[in-house]
Amino acid sequence: MEQPASLPQLPPRRTILWIAALFFVATSLAYLWPLTHSIFVAWDDTYLIYFNPIVKSFSWKTLHDAFTSYDPELYIPLTFLSYQLDYFIGGLNPVVFHLDNLVLHTVNSLLVAWTLYLLLAGRGGNRTPATVDAWIAIFGGLLFALHPLHTEAVAWASARKDVLSTLFFLLSFIGYIYYRSDNSRKSYLLSLAAFVLGLLAKVMVLTLPVILLLLDLRDRRPWSIKMFAEKLPYFALSVILGIVALFGKRDIVEASDLLSKILMACKSTVFYLQKLFAPVHLSVLYPYNAPITIASPDFIIPLIIVVILTGLVIYSLRYTRQIAFGYFFFLITLAPTFINFAKGGDIYFASDRYAYLPSIGILFLVLFVTNWFLQNGDGARGIERRTRAVIAGSFVVLLTFLVLTFQQALTWHDSVALFNNSLRYYPRVMAAHLNLAMVYREMGEEDKSMEQLTIADSIRPHSRTHVAFATLYERKGESAKAIEEYKKAISIDPKDPEAYFGLGIIYEKQNKLAEARAIYEKVLVMDPKYVGTYNNLGALALREGNLPEAETYYRKAIEVDPYFPDAHYNLGLILEQQDKADAAISEYERSYSLQPQKGLDALSHLLRLYAKKNDLGKTTDTANRILELDPGNAIASQLLEEFRLRGMIE
Repeated sequence: MEQPASLPQLPPRRTILWIAALFFVATSLAYLWPLTHSIFVAWDDTYLIYFNPIVKSFSWKTLHDAFTSYDPELYIPLTFLSYQLDYFIGGLNPVVFHLDNLVLHTVNSLLVAWTLYLLLAGRGGNRTPATVDAWIAIFGGLLFALHPLHTEAVAWASARKDVLSTLFFLLSFIGYIYYRSDNSRKSYLLSLAAFVLGLLAKVMVLTLPVILLLLDLRDRRPWSIKMFAEKLPYFALSVILGIVALFGKRDIVEASDLLSKILMACKSTVFYLQKLFAPVHLSVLYPYNAPITIASPDFIIPLIIVVILTGLVIYSLRYTRQIAFGYFFFLITLAPTFINFAKGGDIYFASDRYAYLPSIGILFLVLFVTNWFLQNGDGARGIERRTRAVIAGSFVVLLTFLVLTFQQALTWHDSVALFNNSLRYYPRVMAAHLNLAMVYREMGEEDKSMEQLTIADSIRPHSRTHVAFATLYERKGESAKAIEEYKKAISIDPKDPEAYFGLGIIYEKQNKLAEARAIYEKVLVMDPKYVGTYNNLGALALREGNLPEAETYYRKAIEVDPYFPDAHYNLGLILEQQDKADAAISEYERSYSLQPQKGLDALSHLLRLYAKKNDLGKTTDTANRILELDPGNAIASQLLEEFRLRGMIE
């Protein structure tokens, strides 16, 4: 009968530092060059980081917003706070965000090695020296550090939630292991605190209390009231944060039936197992375009494989509980991702980052088998031969993983590289073509954008595709074609507020104000929080000379989104016309602070108002800010020169 092993002694501090240095060198070789030469990608990075006002300051307001907002699906307040720290250090420099991910991943890899050492040490019998256990655990940590399947979690700035939540999951798990060994209240509370932080980084770690029970079962811990009572706070936290998270995931959860979820869970499980052992042809998108049915080989075969594997694992309980622990660790931690395959009308059966934490269970199995292999040589010479073989094989695997990870990290250089890599393996991915089209549009390559939209539309008609077509035609001044595309988008999805909003803008430009107003009001019925609509209705009221109505709309826009710079600027215009200089200054300053790279108009108004108030310091400061954006600005230059001639400034 297996018994819980006493916790092994950790290596000396100097040895631990050398091990940490080894891990940082390994991850730097794999990731440092690609990540320091990468930019934000148009796949969540834009709205989650680049244009997210919560990230760009640290105040009671942004702290409140971090804990009361979704991303838009996930509840990740601690992740938002980590982004705030990155912004404080380096602004919107993507290198800072990427390096933070890399450091977190390296620390996670060290924690994985520590976890594996605690789980495996002494399990190979008396023939396994402690140093061998330690090196096996280090090998496992390096496998985690260099595995190509983890590249998405490391190289994608928006995957911070995965590396951060895993950090606290591992700290909580390790803390529980120590608590179980020494019954220390401090270890228990630290474990619980780490679990709370993990849930606040990403609620996917809510499976931890089940994993703790799994660990107790592995070690044949005697069942008792205490054993279950100590898990109750973990389960309570999981339930509370899980309910909070469901508010963001409600549409996704309701998008498919139970059978579809089971079939897709089996397909994704087999896929992750395959990629863990053969990590090639990795992509940011894994689409599935056929019906989800048990009659399809795409689903019945994975279902059979999962049933057989599970049966074999259960059978292995006759001999050891180690195999079941690793296998069910993998399945249980992967389970929260099984509902995430239906998004925006498309089906994606996997995402590389989803295997980040679950892969630890498979690594445990690999190391357990490796340990068993080492211990079953024929005598000392046989063990020595096997040890040499394991060392050589480990070196080859780690070197291969390092090269593959480096190559995969390069695909995250920019949006074009990212989506083209996806299209290499899945050329019929509508979302990849659509996102490439929008990237090319922002780059000014309208012909390439049109080409990608045409391909996307040929794969599957989607309202977003026709909205993108309309935007291109608007840029070319072809309003009639733009209107036609917006109407096509509406016919595909009558509840798409973006299509109506775009149509309203065109009517407004054509001075069809009544039609524009009717469209905008329809948008608000569909989505009362579509903030641009309030701003545009304010503009319509302003054109009609109705200042009170315009002010009401602009204030409503700010109420819906306090970080919307255009609404603050437009409200400033209203207040300035009403001779409310101080209030107008406040709104202009707010508009500029939210969008300094496009704040020239706000600064021009501020310059005039500060000069009118005879505020030399702020007038000078505003003129300098204008010249930073527009070095040739004549008004700001002349004003500063006049101040110098008068001796008012140096």
